[in-house]
Amino acid sequence: MAFSDLELQRIKRVVGDFVEKRRPRPEIRDQLDIVYAVEGQSVLIQEDRVLYDGSRMLEPVAKTTW
Repeated sequence: MAFSDLELQRIKRVVGDFVEKRRPRPEIRDQLDIVYAVEGQSVLIQEDRVLYDGSRMLEPVAKTTW
């Protein structure tokens, strides 16, 4: 069962604010950034990094499941 619309709005506000405070300086965000995603009943916080060959890698940092 996925989150309701009201729960998704709250997650976006709370987790979005949490991630925004911890993101790196704007100058380097194209190389390294912190992002979050909602998958089913889980909220994931991930590091988005550019590798030496130009590809991107999402490295999991934290996950919480309701």
